[in-house]
This record gives sequence, C-alpha cells and structure tokens, in this order.
Amino acid sequence: CSPGTGAYLDLWAVTPDGRQWRQLTHYASAVRTARFPETPAGALIPRFSSNGNKIVWAEMIGYDEKHPFGLWRLALADFVDDAEGPHLASKVTATPGSWGTTFYEAWGFSPDDASITVASESGARHPAFMDVQLFRPATGKLVNLTRTKRELEEQAVFSPDGLRIAFMSTRGQSPRYDPGHDFWGTFRTDVWLMGTDGTGWQRLTHFN
Repeated sequence: CSPGTGAYLDLWAVTPDGRQWRQLTHYASAVRTARFPETPAGALIPRFSSNGNKIVWAEMIGYDEKHPFGLWRLALADFVDDAEGPHLASKVTATPGSWGTTFYEAWGFSPDDASITVASESGARHPAFMDVQLFRPATGKLVNLTRTKRELEEQAVFSPDGLRIAFMSTRGQSPRYDPGHDFWGTFRTDVWLMGTDGTGWQRLTHFN
C-alpha cells in the first residue's frame, strides 16, 4: 500500500473521535493482471454530498506501462448509516468525457448536489494536462470548464453559495509548466477562482 497513489486502498467511515471505524469498500489487496475492471484495486479522494446522503470517489481499475499512475473511473454510492452501521449502497460507476479518458479525480459536490467537480484529461493529450470539469450524474455529461491546452487544473471546490469554484492551476508560472521535459522543476501552482461556467478567472495567491 502506498498512500496517495490509490492502489490497494479502501474507504472507511470513522467517528470524529477516531474510536469507531467501519470499512466501506473491499478492494483487491493484490492483482496479477494490469487490467482489473471487475475487481478494482483502490480508491482516492472520497467526498460527501452536501446533504450527506452520497459519496463520490475515484476508483482504480488498472495500470500499465502507458498509464503508470493508473486507469481510473468515477464511483458514486449512497451513504447509509442505520442499525447495521455505516455502509455504501447502490454503487454506480462512470467514465464520462471523451473516448479514451483514463484519469479522474472527484473533488466535491455543488451545494444542490446536482454537479460534482472533477479533474480529468478528457479532451487533453495526457493526465499531466488535466482540466476542471463538472460531472452531472443525472445526465452522465462531463462539461469542461477550464479548457486549457498546456496547463494543469485540479482540486476544484464550490463556494458555499454555489456561485464560484476555487481550484489549483499551473497557469501564469515562470518557467512555464513543462511536464514532458521537467515535471518537478516546473510544477508550481497557485489558487484561482472562476464562475461556475468557467469564466472570470481570478488569481488569488502568488506563492510562486
């Protein structure tokens, strides 16, 4: 298990005092093939819906030499806390966006729970150039908000009033983000703000 990569990681529910734990998923602890969509092997970034009734996360379904960070899909399930204790029900999965999209991250629900902020390489050439998108579970559509070609945007969350989205971006950095030649040497980010339609970008931090 390597925390942060998603491989062989499960989701758990834990009480705020840390005393009671309940395992929510039971992914594979080891695999023998590079592709294992029927027995996924890990999870990343679980997020509750605003009303607390659902959880969304990214689910690892494989990896190979061309996808060393893994092949992923989105997973969504009801969160139930009853006499049996916390557990998931009615799980569904999705791979929205353009054909061949392999990397997904789910970051948060809108205040009305109709949309989920997602980062993926849908429409881009590589996961290193992810965009911020909105996934609408009711329709299965993935709407690209940032639409940049040589930048990376992710970790997008709604403001409490649902009017804006804060996110991380490599935009405006010097030297320019260049993952193909020097990822760690050029991977610098700051916090940006935009409207929920992807317009009105505003840089909030100048750390780099």
